[in-house]
Amino acid sequence: MEEAGNSEPALFQVSDDLKPKSSEEFGDRYAYYTSAILYACTDLIQSGILAFRDGQFGNALQLSATRDFTDEEFGSAVKELCCVSIYLAVLEQGGEAAPPWLVEFLFASLRATDKLAHGPRSREIMQMHEFTAGIEAICQDAAIGACRSLGLGEASLKAAEPIESYLKSNAPYRAELLRFALTEPVEALQQHIQSLV
Repeated sequence: MEEAGNSEPALFQVSDDLKPKSSEEFGDRYAYYTSAILYACTDLIQSGILAFRDGQFGNALQLSATRDFTDEEFGSAVKELCCVSIYLAVLEQGGEAAPPWLVEFLFASLRATDKLAHGPRSREIMQMHEFTAGIEAICQDAAIGACRSLGLGEASLKAAEPIESYLKSNAPYRAELLRFALTEPVEALQQHIQSLV
């Protein structure tokens, strides 16, 4: 379904009938959503590092990316992108106008990153971006922050460009992942996560 005058398909919007029926189901579904976003952000950082090392973004970035990254650097970059991706999902579902249970679901996912990923606490990550307004600015800010977490120094601005582009263009994926997390049987969610490991 497309909106009139817009070539982009409308994003999936959550409705109240998708609210999990029990606290156990709620937990299973947000755990899946968090894990799937973490895997996607891990892949993004890994593929970005490989592209930087291949020289696809210039010699200066290639030199910055040839070193080994610590678990702390890598984990912090992944976690920042994961937390911001979850927050973008909140905004894309209407922000304050989204169903309260959905906001609770997405913020539970945000808190779950503290158990599933290395790096600063999710609250600290979100506080770094709290005065950034608008999706585009949030994507740019998070991409630069992730590259700084990787220790790319002055090359962070250049390195952030493909990551920012990914975050900006990834709203359909975030919406589809949310749809999958809320509509598929819990067993299917567990199987999907197992297939990613």
